[in-house]
Amino acid sequence: MTPVVASIFVVAPRYARDLGVVLDARGIPAEIVQRPAAAAAALVRSAATVAVVDARGAMAAAMLAAHEIAGIVEARRGVMLVLVARGDVGAVAAARAAGATQVLVGPFGADELGEAIGFAKRIAERLSAVGGGEESGDGHLHRDPLTGLATAYHALGWLRGLLGGERDPAAALLLIGVGRFAAINAAHGQPAADALLQAVAERLTRVVGEGDRKDGSGGDQLVARMAGAEFAVVLPWPVAVADGVALARRIVAAFETPFASNARIVHLAVRIGVAVAEGSGDAAGAERLFRHARAALAEARTGTPGAIETFRGPGEGGDPLTRLADLESDLRRAVAEDDFDIVYQPQVALGSPGQGRSGQGRIAGVEALVRWCHPVFGPLSAETLLEAAASAEFATAFGASIRAKALREAAAWPAVLGDLQLSVNVTAGDLREPEFAHILGLAIAASGFPPGRLVLEITESDLIENLDAAAATLADLRARGIGIALDDFGTGYSSLAYLKSLPLDMLKLDKRLTRDLAGQRRDRVVVRVVVALARALGIRVVAEGVETAGDLALVTAARCDWYQGFLCSAPMPGAELADFVEAWQADAVGRVLTD
Repeated sequence: MTPVVASIFVVAPRYARDLGVVLDARGIPAEIVQRPAAAAAALVRSAATVAVVDARGAMAAAMLAAHEIAGIVEARRGVMLVLVARGDVGAVAAARAAGATQVLVGPFGADELGEAIGFAKRIAERLSAVGGGEESGDGHLHRDPLTGLATAYHALGWLRGLLGGERDPAAALLLIGVGRFAAINAAHGQPAADALLQAVAERLTRVVGEGDRKDGSGGDQLVARMAGAEFAVVLPWPVAVADGVALARRIVAAFETPFASNARIVHLAVRIGVAVAEGSGDAAGAERLFRHARAALAEARTGTPGAIETFRGPGEGGDPLTRLADLESDLRRAVAEDDFDIVYQPQVALGSPGQGRSGQGRIAGVEALVRWCHPVFGPLSAETLLEAAASAEFATAFGASIRAKALREAAAWPAVLGDLQLSVNVTAGDLREPEFAHILGLAIAASGFPPGRLVLEITESDLIENLDAAAATLADLRARGIGIALDDFGTGYSSLAYLKSLPLDMLKLDKRLTRDLAGQRRDRVVVRVVVALARALGIRVVAEGVETAGDLALVTAARCDWYQGFLCSAPMPGAELADFVEAWQADAVGRVLTD
C-alpha cells in the first residue's frame, strides 16, 4: 500500500482562523471545521489521515467532537492531535479518553504547533505503510491488523445497514473502555501493550460468542476495535437495553480474571456504555447511536472499575448535545428575564509615569464578567456561557445584554466607586455587526454611565478578519471618549498586527505571558520587549493572572502599569464592591504614607 497523507483535518471551535494562518504559512493544506457537530460528517467526506482538534477555549464541545471522529481516524490508521490549554483541569485525561494519539499543551507558539503537526504527519505516513489490514476499494480498512477485529469504519457501516430498516429497536451498541493501557505501555513497552490488546480482543470475542444467538432473526453480534484500548459490540435486532446490560455484565465478570503478559500478571478493568437505536429508516442514526454510547461510556469512566452506564434520554440529561441544546434554550430565557449576574474583578495601579505615588497600589478599574447559576448544572463560567450562546447563534445579543447590564449597575455605584474605570468585553463577532457602535451608544445613554470611564476589551485570540473595518469602528468609539483595550495578548499569532492597526489605550498581558517573567531568560526578554513596545506606543500595560507577591514583584520590575488577579481579589458581586474598594484604597494610602 502506498503511503498517502492527505490534507490536515482541523476541528477548531474558537481558534479556527489562527490555526489557518499557521498552516497557510507553512504550506500545509487543511480543511477547517468550526462547528463540532459537523466534524464527523466532514471527516467522512475528507481523505485526511491527520486530525487536529483544538480544545482551547471550548473544551466541552471540542472533546465531544474528538469522541465523534476518533473511530474514523482509527479506521484510517491515522493520527489525532488534540490541543489543550494548561489551565483546563483534566484536559489531557479527557483527550486520552476521547482517543487522542498526541496531545499538545499550551501555551505554545506557531513553531511548536507546526512541529507537532509535522510529527503527526510522519506517524500517519508510517502507519499507512504497515500492511496486514483488510482494505476495501475505497481505501478504508475493514479489519484491524493488530487484533483481527472489525474496524470502527466497518462497525459504522454495518450499523448504518441495520438502522436503515423499520425494526424497533434495530440494534444495541456497547462501547467498552479498557483501563491502564497507558501505564502498561509506559512500563513494559509497545510490544507488551500490543500483545495485551490481542489477548483482550480474544477474550472479548469469546465472551460475546458464548451468548451468540444464531436463530436467524437478526444475525450475529459484531465485535470491533475502536480507538486505542476501546472496543465495541453491536447487537442486532431483536434486542433491548436489558440485553445490552446483561452482556456488559458478562464482559465485566470475564475481565475479573487477570491476563498474563511477559510472565507478569496484569489486572485490567473495563467500563462500558450501552445505548439502543430504533430502526426508523434513518441510516444516519448510526452516528447518533455511537454518540449516545460514548456519552454513556463517558459517564461510566467517572465511576469505579466495572461501571456500566446506559444512555439516558433527553429528559434525563444523558446526551451531551441534548444537554447543550437545553442549556442554549435556558440561556435564552435567562437573558430575556435578566436572570444572570455580573461580577467585577479589580484592577490595581502600580504607579505609572505621571500618576505619582498617590495612585500607586490603588484600585483604578474593574472588569465586568458574566456569571449564571443554572438550576440544574449549577454555577457556569463566562467561557461556558459564551460557548453556549455562540452555538445557539445569539452570542451578539448575549454580549449586548451583558454590557448593558454592567453599564446600568455601574451607573448606580456609590461615590467611593465614582472614579473607577469599567471594562466590558467585546468579541470580533460584535465588531462585525454594522449596528454595534449604535447599539452600544444607546446602552451608554440609557444607563447614564460616563463614556470616558468605559473601556472595551477585545479578546486578542478572536482573530479579526477585517482589521481596517474594526479599526474604523473602534476609532469612532474612541473619539467618543471610550477606551480600547486588547485582552489576552500573547495567546494568538497576529499580536503585532493588532498593535499596529488598532487604536489601543491598554494592552492586557495574558496570564501565560505574566508567568513567563518567572521562566527562562528568553521568556523574560520577550515579555519585557512587549511591555517596552507598548509603552513606546503610549499604551498602558495590564498584567493578568497576578496571584502571589512574587508575581507582583515580577510585573512591577517589568514596568507594567496595572495588574489584575487573585492577589487583589477574585471577581465579586457589585453589592460587595464598594466596601472592598473603600478598605483597599485606605490601606493603599497608608502604605504610601509609611513608605
